[in-house]
Amino acid sequence: MKLVQIRYFVAIVEAGSFVAAARELDVAQPALSRQMSLLESELDNQLLRRDRRGATPTASGKRFYVQVRSILDQLDNAMDEARHGADSQSGEVRVAISVGSAGLIGPKLVERMGVMFPDIIVSIVDGLGYQAGDVIESGQVSFGLVAHAESLSGARVQPVLEESLFFASKRIGAKSDTRDIAFEDVVSCDLVMPDRMVHLRRLVEEAASRSGHTLKVRYEQQSLLTILSLVRAGLGSVVIGWPAIHALWEEGCIDARKVVQPDLSRVISLAIPANRPLSNAARVTYDTLYQIVCEEVKACNWKGVLVSDMK
Repeated sequence: MKLVQIRYFVAIVEAGSFVAAARELDVAQPALSRQMSLLESELDNQLLRRDRRGATPTASGKRFYVQVRSILDQLDNAMDEARHGADSQSGEVRVAISVGSAGLIGPKLVERMGVMFPDIIVSIVDGLGYQAGDVIESGQVSFGLVAHAESLSGARVQPVLEESLFFASKRIGAKSDTRDIAFEDVVSCDLVMPDRMVHLRRLVEEAASRSGHTLKVRYEQQSLLTILSLVRAGLGSVVIGWPAIHALWEEGCIDARKVVQPDLSRVISLAIPANRPLSNAARVTYDTLYQIVCEEVKACNWKGVLVSDMK
C-alpha cells in the first residue's frame, strides 16, 4: 500500500467523485482509477461505490476512511511541525456548519481566520443538519457546528447555545410584527418544512404531538433556499432558527416571531469526530468559531442563550 493511494482515496471520498478528486489533485482520472483498483485489490475489498452521481464509500470504505484520515492528519501535522516548529498554525481546516447557520457564521469565520492566521485555509462544508452530522461522524471534517450533536456516534461535543426558534411568514404591510406567537397558533398555519430526516422537523412535530396537535405541512422541501422562497412568496410559513432568516428579516421581506407556550428551542454544539484529533490549525479555528458564535449571540444576531450563561 502506497501513501499516494491513501491520499487519492481520501480525496475521492471528500470530493464525492473521481472527476472532482482528479481536478483537485491535478492528476489524470485514469491514473486515479488505476491506483484505486490496485488499492482495492491489495485489500481484497471494495472501498468505493461508483455510479452516475459520483463515488461514495462502502461500509468498509467508511471504516477505512476514518482510520487513514486520522493517519494523514497526524502525518501532515508531523511534517508541518518539522518544517515550522511545534507551534505551527498552518494547513487546511474543513468545518461542517449546517446550512441555516453557514450564511451568518461562515463569512465571519473565513474573514477572521484570514486576518489572524493567513496560513490556515478554512473550507466550509454546509448542508442540512443531518448531512453536516454525517460528515462529522465519518471524520470528513475537522469539526462542525450543528444542532442535535448529542446523537452523533462517538463525537466529542461542546454545547454552545440554546437557540430559540421562530415562526417566519411573509410580511404584510410596512411594519414588522415582532410579537411572540403561541405554539397552538403555529400549528393552525400552513407550513413549509423539510422532511423528517431533518431534526428540526422532528422537533416541531414532537412538540405538536405532545400538545395533541398535528402540523399542517403544506409543502415539504429539502432546500433551505426553496423553503425560504416559498415563505417569501406567502405560500406558507416555517419554524426555524434566526441565522437562516436574519437577512430576509432585515430586508423587510418576512416577519419572525418567537415561538412560545411552550418555548421552542434546540441546542447548538461544536462537535469533533471521535477518531480525528484536532491539529494546531484546527484548534485555533475551533476556538475562533466558538468566539464568533458567542459574539453573535451577545449581539442578538443569533437569538438564544449561551450555555455558559445558563450555568
